[in-house]
Amino acid sequence: MGMSNGLQSRAAGWYLKVLGNLRFLFRTNGVLEYLTPPSVPAVGGEVPCASQLPFTKEYVSPEQVITAGGALTLAHGLGVVPKLWQRQLVCKVAEAGYSVGDVADVSGTQDAAASYGVTVSPDATNFNCRYGNAAATFFLVHKTTGAVTNLTNANWRFVVRAWA
Repeated sequence: MGMSNGLQSRAAGWYLKVLGNLRFLFRTNGVLEYLTPPSVPAVGGEVPCASQLPFTKEYVSPEQVITAGGALTLAHGLGVVPKLWQRQLVCKVAEAGYSVGDVADVSGTQDAAASYGVTVSPDATNFNCRYGNAAATFFLVHKTTGAVTNLTNANWRFVVRAWA
């Protein structure tokens, strides 16, 4: 997969890249899993084993239909309040320059004035989610033009990822 910048293949499936005082933890598929301050121990600039990671549990929700103004309760099974969570959209019908299967992070795409986005409130058992009531619940920056684009709810699915 063309990984570079000092990342080396390890059977454990985790790679740590040190850039100055920051550490970026990647999966073998290149997905960024965690960014740490320099206090996480490193040997030779890389930490490949999960036992040294700040997270030991992971949850990925099933894909959820997006309904303007709708509510979701997603049981995460982590047994504790997650330390970190991410909101994602999965493209199901090509739109805004995205292809089917593309994933976009929407953790920061809320607009209170226009009721866009989703609020995610976790507890030790569930993610309690509420979609904004705008007809086009989410917007993204167009993948190729950079223009902000309202998305068609039916063309996307919502996913929550969490770590504890």
